[in-house]
Amino acid sequence: MQEAGSSVLELQNRELLKISGVQGVDVFEEEKIVLHTEQGILEIQGLQLNIIQLDLATELIQIQGTVDAVIYPHERHRRQSKKRQEESFIRKMLS
Repeated sequence: MQEAGSSVLELQNRELLKISGVQGVDVFEEEKIVLHTEQGILEIQGLQLNIIQLDLATELIQIQGTVDAVIYPHERHRRQSKKRQEESFIRKMLS
């Protein structure tokens, strides 16, 4: 039995990914799916990705396709990247 606030990922032969603890789908593209999970934002990268099952009541999703990467991006990394982009923009404006 799964604890509240937990998430389980099961990848079979890089072709079928089952994930529990899914609270929503933020991005759905053929090469990238971004999910909101109980463990944070989860990004799946690959080819010909397709959601074959999504049940938000039970917080389960199944994704089919060629899975190349499963990433939990760091919030700190995203904030730093955004700050660098803003600083770069300001420098360009002042140049």
